[in-house]
Amino acid sequence: MKCIAYRTKENNLCILYPVLNRGLSLEEIIAKDVRADIYHIMESESLPSEPIFSRAWELEGGVVKVNLEKAKEIWKDVWRHTREPILKKLDLEWMRALEIGDVAKTSEVFQKKKELRDVTNINLDSIFTPEDLKNFWPSCLS
Repeated sequence: MKCIAYRTKENNLCILYPVLNRGLSLEEIIAKDVRADIYHIMESESLPSEPIFSRAWELEGGVVKVNLEKAKEIWKDVWRHTREPILKKLDLEWMRALEIGDVAKTSEVFQKKKELRDVTNINLDSIFTPEDLKNFWPSCLS
Protein backbone atom coordinates (compact mmCIF):
# COMPACT_ATOMS: atom_id res chain seq x y z
CA MET A 1 0.00 0.00 0.00
CA LYS A 2 1.30 3.43 -0.91
CA CYS A 3 1.74 6.11 1.72
CA ILE A 4 3.08 9.65 1.69
CA ALA A 5 5.55 10.90 4.29
CA TYR A 6 6.09 14.61 4.86
CA ARG A 7 6.99 17.12 7.55
CA THR A 8 4.54 19.73 8.80
CA LYS A 9 5.47 23.37 9.39
CA GLU A 10 6.00 22.39 13.03
CA ASN A 11 8.52 19.76 11.82
CA ASN A 12 6.30 16.82 12.81
CA LEU A 13 6.37 13.75 10.61
CA CYS A 14 3.04 12.86 9.00
CA ILE A 15 2.20 9.65 7.21
CA LEU A 16 -0.79 9.88 4.87
CA TYR A 17 -2.47 6.71 3.63
CA PRO A 18 -4.38 7.82 0.52
CA VAL A 19 -7.61 6.12 -0.50
CA LEU A 20 -7.30 5.83 -4.26
CA ASN A 21 -10.75 4.44 -5.07
CA ARG A 22 -12.55 7.72 -4.30
CA GLY A 23 -12.13 9.23 -7.75
CA LEU A 24 -8.95 11.22 -7.06
CA SER A 25 -5.52 10.39 -8.42
CA LEU A 26 -2.50 10.21 -6.13
CA GLU A 27 -1.33 13.59 -7.44
CA GLU A 28 -4.74 15.15 -6.70
CA ILE A 29 -4.71 13.72 -3.17
CA ILE A 30 -1.22 15.14 -2.61
CA ALA A 31 -2.30 18.56 -3.90
CA LYS A 32 -5.38 18.51 -1.66
CA ASP A 33 -4.04 16.96 1.57
CA VAL A 34 -0.25 17.22 1.79
CA ARG A 35 0.70 20.46 3.51
CA ALA A 36 4.38 20.44 2.52
CA ASP A 37 6.56 21.18 -0.48
CA ILE A 38 8.73 18.12 0.11
CA TYR A 39 7.14 14.70 0.47
CA HIS A 40 8.05 11.11 -0.26
CA ILE A 41 5.81 8.45 -1.73
CA MET A 42 6.71 5.04 -0.35
CA GLU A 43 5.32 1.62 0.39
CA SER A 44 3.79 1.37 3.85
CA GLU A 45 5.66 -1.92 4.33
CA SER A 46 8.89 0.12 4.41
CA LEU A 47 7.79 1.94 7.59
CA PRO A 48 9.37 0.83 10.88
CA SER A 49 7.81 -2.30 12.34
CA GLU A 50 7.13 -0.94 15.85
CA PRO A 51 4.20 1.50 15.60
CA ILE A 52 4.35 2.18 19.35
CA PHE A 53 7.39 4.32 18.54
CA SER A 54 5.73 6.27 15.70
CA ARG A 55 6.22 9.55 17.64
CA ALA A 56 9.96 8.84 17.32
CA TRP A 57 9.86 8.33 13.55
CA GLU A 58 11.98 10.69 11.48
CA LEU A 59 12.30 11.16 7.74
CA GLU A 60 15.88 10.97 6.47
CA GLY A 61 16.59 10.93 2.76
CA GLY A 62 13.17 9.59 1.89
CA VAL A 63 13.36 6.81 4.49
CA VAL A 64 11.39 6.72 7.74
CA LYS A 65 13.62 5.66 10.64
CA VAL A 66 13.20 5.46 14.40
CA ASN A 67 15.10 8.01 16.49
CA LEU A 68 16.19 5.58 19.21
CA GLU A 69 16.71 8.25 21.88
CA LYS A 70 13.14 9.48 21.41
CA ALA A 71 11.89 5.89 21.39
CA LYS A 72 13.62 5.27 24.73
CA GLU A 73 11.74 8.20 26.25
CA ILE A 74 8.47 6.90 24.80
CA TRP A 75 9.17 3.49 26.32
CA LYS A 76 9.92 5.06 29.69
CA ASP A 77 6.54 6.81 29.46
CA VAL A 78 4.97 3.38 29.01
CA TRP A 79 6.78 2.28 32.17
CA ARG A 80 5.49 5.35 34.02
CA HIS A 81 1.94 4.56 32.98
CA THR A 82 2.37 0.90 33.99
CA ARG A 83 3.83 1.67 37.42
CA GLU A 84 1.09 4.11 38.42
CA PRO A 85 -1.49 1.52 39.59
CA ILE A 86 1.26 -0.55 41.21
CA LEU A 87 2.39 2.47 43.23
CA LYS A 88 -1.21 3.18 44.29
CA LYS A 89 -1.59 -0.39 45.53
CA LEU A 90 1.70 -0.13 47.41
CA ASP A 91 0.58 3.18 48.97
CA LEU A 92 -2.38 1.34 50.46
CA GLU A 93 -0.17 -1.51 51.72
CA TRP A 94 2.22 1.00 53.28
CA MET A 95 -0.58 2.88 55.07
CA ARG A 96 -2.03 -0.37 56.45
CA ALA A 97 1.38 -1.49 57.67
CA LEU A 98 1.95 1.92 59.23
CA GLU A 99 -1.42 1.76 61.02
CA ILE A 100 -0.54 -1.50 62.74
CA GLY A 101 3.09 -0.55 63.34
CA ASP A 102 4.57 -3.25 61.07
CA VAL A 103 8.02 -1.73 60.58
CA ALA A 104 9.29 -4.63 58.47
CA LYS A 105 6.35 -4.33 56.05
CA THR A 106 6.67 -0.54 55.75
CA SER A 107 10.36 -0.96 54.97
CA GLU A 108 9.62 -3.67 52.38
CA VAL A 109 6.97 -1.53 50.68
CA PHE A 110 9.27 1.49 50.77
CA GLN A 111 11.95 -0.48 48.89
CA LYS A 112 9.44 -1.67 46.26
CA LYS A 113 8.21 1.89 45.75
CA LYS A 114 11.77 3.19 45.46
CA GLU A 115 12.57 0.56 42.82
CA LEU A 116 9.47 1.59 40.85
CA ARG A 117 10.29 5.30 41.09
CA ASP A 118 13.87 4.62 39.98
CA VAL A 119 12.85 2.45 37.00
CA THR A 120 13.02 5.40 34.60
CA ASN A 121 16.65 5.95 35.58
CA ILE A 122 17.67 2.61 34.09
CA ASN A 123 20.53 3.07 31.63
CA LEU A 124 19.43 1.98 28.16
CA ASP A 125 22.77 2.66 26.42
CA SER A 126 23.21 -1.04 25.61
CA ILE A 127 20.00 -1.10 23.53
CA PHE A 128 20.50 -0.36 19.84
CA THR A 129 17.26 -1.31 18.09
CA PRO A 130 13.57 -0.54 18.62
CA GLU A 131 12.87 -4.28 18.75
CA ASP A 132 15.39 -4.78 21.57
CA LEU A 133 13.94 -1.78 23.37
CA LYS A 134 10.40 -3.14 23.16
CA ASN A 135 11.63 -6.48 24.52
CA PHE A 136 13.31 -4.84 27.54
CA TRP A 137 10.89 -4.79 30.46
CA PRO A 138 11.97 -4.19 34.08
CA SER A 139 10.97 -7.04 36.40
CA CYS A 140 9.52 -4.66 38.99
CA LEU A 141 6.77 -3.75 36.49
CA SER A 142 5.67 -7.35 35.94
